Amino acid sequence: MCRSGALVSVPTTAPAGRRPGVTGPTVLLLSAYVENLGNYVYNFVELMFWSGSYSEADAGWLSAWTIFYWAWWISWAPFVGSFIARISRGRTIREFILGVLLVPALVSFLWFTVMGNTAILFQGTGTADIYGAIEAAGFDESVAMFTLLDALPLSLLTTVVTMFVITVFFITSSDSGSFVIDMIASGGQLNPPVAMRIFWAVAEGAVAAVLLVAGGLAALQAGAIATGLPFTAVLLVVMLGVFKGLRSERDGVTLKEVAAAPPFEGEGETEALTKRPTPAPNQDGGSDAPAGQA
Repeated sequence: MCRSGALVSVPTTAPAGRRPGVTGPTVLLLSAYVENLGNYVYNFVELMFWSGSYSEADAGWLSAWTIFYWAWWISWAPFVGSFIARISRGRTIREFILGVLLVPALVSFLWFTVMGNTAILFQGTGTADIYGAIEAAGFDESVAMFTLLDALPLSLLTTVVTMFVITVFFITSSDSGSFVIDMIASGGQLNPPVAMRIFWAVAEGAVAAVLLVAGGLAALQAGAIATGLPFTAVLLVVMLGVFKGLRSERDGVTLKEVAAAPPFEGEGETEALTKRPTPAPNQDGGSDAPAGQA
């Protein structure tokens, strides 16, 4: 049963004739991907307004999982949002939505289906005692990943690849976060000094190390999500600003402003103009185009 109360069928035994592949029973996982995606869309509106008001257990689960993860993502919003906006310069809004919102969401669904359904299947069939491993580690959920990988073929290879990906994620996240902080601290420069970026990266690592030594992983996580609440208000203001900015650009951009703007990097003038908004008509019903331009 999912948290919204809707019944969800989760198989705990592999159907006959389906052999587990590198990441579990392939056909079953592909089928589950479609069903999981449909179930999420079906319950999306209900989950938006679910607050666990009628059950203390549900309220506790909501606080420990949903609210925690929302605070986690919101705390990353200033760095990730600014970095993505910086590297997305010249892209259309349609391209941005497709590349930043839709594709990562579909890949995330695939990830949770492959790893989650395989873990549930292995736990139910006794192939791997994932819960027992978590309990033995003092309820450290991080061991679940490696317990699952150990039960799959090529476990050594997948474990090494997983550690490599985690390392790359940490490095790229730290680098992008340092870049954004450096950009803000230098007055909004698009190419801030490298020395300052190194300083911020070292400072971030030092703060993380102090929190980790002082209170362990829990203190590090608490420090990360502590900024979630104040940034919620900031995000609401940013959302309003984006809406007003899009309306202003749609209604107030003239061809003079379009022509005066420099072309995007790596583009010619003609190609750049085709990506810019259509000018709004002036009060006389004509175009604000300069003389000699249509």
